[in-house]
Amino acid sequence: MSQRGIGVGFYADRAATSSVLLQLRQKRCRCAAVYQAEDGRTSVHSYGLSRTIIERYERWGVRNETLIIAQTSGRNLGPILDLLRHNASSPPVMFLFAARRLSSGSRSEELHRRPSLTLSGLIDTAGRLAKSRRVVNPRSIHTPSLLNRLVDSEYDLKQIQEVLADSVHTGQAATMAADWLLDNAYILQGQLDDFRHNLPRKYYEKLPVMANGPLAGLPRVYSIASELITDTDTRFDRERVIAFLQSFQEVAPLTMGELWAVPLMLRLRLIEAVRQLAVHVERREREREQADFWANRLLMAARQDPKRLLPFVSALAQDEPHPSPCLAEQLIANLYDEESVLAFVRPWLEVSMEGTLTAAIQQERLRQSADQVALSDAITSLRRLSQIDWREIFEALNRVDVILARDPASVYLHMDFATRDCYRHAIEQIANGCDATEIDIALQAETLANEANSELQRHVGYYLIDEGRTALEERLHCRPNLSERALRWTKKHAAAVYLSSVTLLTAISLTLLLATIYRQGVGTVALCLLSLAALIPASEIAVQITNYLVTRQVKPHFLPKMNFEEGIPDEFRTLVVVPMMLLTPESIREQAAQLGIRYLANPDAGLVYGLLSDFSDAPHQEMPEDFERL
Repeated sequence: MSQRGIGVGFYADRAATSSVLLQLRQKRCRCAAVYQAEDGRTSVHSYGLSRTIIERYERWGVRNETLIIAQTSGRNLGPILDLLRHNASSPPVMFLFAARRLSSGSRSEELHRRPSLTLSGLIDTAGRLAKSRRVVNPRSIHTPSLLNRLVDSEYDLKQIQEVLADSVHTGQAATMAADWLLDNAYILQGQLDDFRHNLPRKYYEKLPVMANGPLAGLPRVYSIASELITDTDTRFDRERVIAFLQSFQEVAPLTMGELWAVPLMLRLRLIEAVRQLAVHVERREREREQADFWANRLLMAARQDPKRLLPFVSALAQDEPHPSPCLAEQLIANLYDEESVLAFVRPWLEVSMEGTLTAAIQQERLRQSADQVALSDAITSLRRLSQIDWREIFEALNRVDVILARDPASVYLHMDFATRDCYRHAIEQIANGCDATEIDIALQAETLANEANSELQRHVGYYLIDEGRTALEERLHCRPNLSERALRWTKKHAAAVYLSSVTLLTAISLTLLLATIYRQGVGTVALCLLSLAALIPASEIAVQITNYLVTRQVKPHFLPKMNFEEGIPDEFRTLVVVPMMLLTPESIREQAAQLGIRYLANPDAGLVYGLLSDFSDAPHQEMPEDFERL
């Protein structure tokens, strides 16, 4: 059983420990009871617990006190701690020593803390960063996966949150930073899930990567996010992000894929910053609990067994040859009114820390306050990042959109976002098949549109998603890959490909069926009759298979749309026609009422509604009731 943590309880009532031990054993928990009598002799009852663990804690017992040690490898120690606490007439003094194992990536590059830059300083830094960063194609080198970093961060955060939750369960007063981590665990998990969902491996592997610097091999956009978070000390907003990216792109334009990945990389770097701060918080929590344990033992020795006070101080100095300021602060706080103990502990701390104890504690308090502020800022920034509409920022920063907005037909800016995004994806697809940049492709599409005479061909979309794409690729000396050429040929000869596929599959299925029957010795006449009978079901199966393959391999054709969110312009004024038959007066009144409802539900001035009516079939051209119904 691997160690997850150890719960320790000191009981003044020895009789209550028998029931506790019995229930611990029923839960298949490794445990031991250590009792120290009045004369100093100890008795140990162990149930599967190693002697090493027992010796580690039995030396801290005092006279007339029973120590129970419980070890578990469960998900947390909550049930065991409840059992230790609630099965005694007087509550025991309890401590938790949880073991957490961080991932191998937990020592990745640290988030370097420095004062937040002003807006002008941020702009200057972005320009220098763009000049110093050299990128290479991700296919040319082996790149470490950001997804692995995400897994490491998620694992560490869960480990730390469980340890902090167990610590709170023992009654340990959590710091504000620990409360931030526990209270916002759902936010962190949501951000982790969002990153994993929105950054598939195929997309990540196409991002340009750094060729130099400390982040070599990682995507350039990750280094941008890291620098932005460092320069803002994890506090950024929409204006700072836009200013930083605009300054960077004046020197080195980003690809559209990189711009889309900016919020994801900011999210990942913030999560890593939270993970780094969480490690500090959890380490301090363990040191505080360790200090509480030692302070309790020193106080118990001073009050009930004074002869053991000096051995306890000696053991403390042996266990902690270099005490941290956090541990020292908590130890002094617990012993502040026990001068007999402080007389031994304070000199040891001052000698061990090689300086003034008061100054070291003050510095530690400043560090704790700074980490607490940084942690709250990082989590707040994660929340703020989720509230930013990145589509608006993307189109404001994307250099390709600036070019497409100069569409000679003056149509691009009036299209909806999905259509504009379809055009941008087309540019990315062309860029993957040639050496031209996305900006070059957009410029060539604009040039071809300016050279055209017809109204249709003067729209840039004609060269991106319509018949003009071939001309654009020829201008760029771009040759689509084999699969793309095969798909285009298939679409051009769709009917022939579909019918031939159905015919081929039908022939194959019939051949297999007849060959199987022929081996059973069936005659030629019977084979012919069977083939005729099986022709229709075989062809139906072939049609179903062909339809399935077509829907899997051929994507639906995207229809460009205009954006009329702010109302339909006068030049696009539209009549909505509802067809109906003049059958009965009641049905006519109902259709007229429905027409009014449609008008009231869509009050746009550019929409008008009408009924397209006709009489029902009749034996004569005119019937007596026609005029009344009309």
